Amino acid sequence: MTEDGRYLVTTVGAGRGSKVQIMIKDLGEPYGMPRTIISGFENEYDLAGSDGTVLYFKTDVDAPRRRLVAIDVTKPERANWREVIPQTPDALGRVSYVGGNFVAQYLTMSSTPDVQLFYGRSDVPSRLLSLESSVDASKIELPRVLSGID
Repeated sequence: MTEDGRYLVTTVGAGRGSKVQIMIKDLGEPYGMPRTIISGFENEYDLAGSDGTVLYFKTDVDAPRRRLVAIDVTKPERANWREVIPQTPDALGRVSYVGGNFVAQYLTMSSTPDVQLFYGRSDVPSRLLSLESSVDASKIELPRVLSGID
């Protein structure tokens, strides 16, 4: 479900692979039926966020290292998709839509065996402004997990 509660977004898989179709149900239409907005079981799609009728998906369509696209559910044909974060030489990992901004995590192989995390931020859904920092994942301090046993 989208964060605003407007759409129920369902991924439909065929078999054991990660290639899916996407169906949506507008929860504001009580008698409306679910409809397929992406068909074919040809690519991967991971919902990253929404803004009104626009859904943002991380996908491997024309981008083996992933990119972020905007799909307006009122005109979901591929010709109408808008690229928000293009594919880069590094693999696009997790993407979050927070407070109108995208936060993107990139995975890359560096000269050291450590995985590097790159975070970018966008102030508008039409472009990624910049990769702001590189963080050595082995040096990230995580909060201590509290339990009743401590």
